[in-house]
Amino acid sequence: MKVPTEGDACAVVEQALGANAVVARRFPTGLCHFVFEVQLTDGRVVVVRLAGENTQGLLAGGVYWQQRLRPLGVPLAAQLQADLSAPIPYVLLERLPGSDLGAVCTSLDENQKRAVAAAVVDAQIRTARMPEAAGFGHALSYEDPALMRRQSWHQVVTESLAGSRQRILSAGVVDVTLVDRLSPWLRKFETYFARIRPTPFLDDTTTKNVIVHHGRLAGIVDVDEVCFGDPLFTVGLTQMALLYQRPLAIRL
Repeated sequence: MKVPTEGDACAVVEQALGANAVVARRFPTGLCHFVFEVQLTDGRVVVVRLAGENTQGLLAGGVYWQQRLRPLGVPLAAQLQADLSAPIPYVLLERLPGSDLGAVCTSLDENQKRAVAAAVVDAQIRTARMPEAAGFGHALSYEDPALMRRQSWHQVVTESLAGSRQRILSAGVVDVTLVDRLSPWLRKFETYFARIRPTPFLDDTTTKNVIVHHGRLAGIVDVDEVCFGDPLFTVGLTQMALLYQRPLAIRL
């Protein structure tokens, strides 16, 4: 596949909005799509997400959940336009002011951190107002077949650990037994996992995708999937992301 360039991003935005682009800059933090900030001659700045070789389905998921979450008041970046059948499938979004939480967290005071946390919790409460799903885990829509394949939260956690184990083995950087040491905890919490309902929550609102401006939540980006199960999953992911940014001694 041809890797989308800054020129492709400018061309897509110009065709979609009928305005001339001045410059495009690719965001360095994306792990999935090719995401660019594009400045227009009229002063506007927009974000264009271009699908990669195998990410068109995820891009479509973002459009699907946008239509369901924004009416509930979840503060997602506004979608300006989308074309999933274009030569390079794309979604255009407003450019929220600010930066990822992980980039500014150490500069926030305690009151600002509490305000951002409260705003993210509010977004999760609003997301939970959607119906439960027929299964558990990450989904591109309520009709996603993956939901039917996972009928318990225990299965989701087990698959997540198995995926982590495989990635650690592939990278060969750290000891894979770090994952194996969690197996006894899975057995310990089986009763708790069995009580979890397939409640919708935003799993990727961690130190990334949470945009902070002047100490307040500006909005949330990159909601290609919604997860169904235990919202504490996101709390754990956020905690580990913060520990990664500021390593501490951890004992399991």
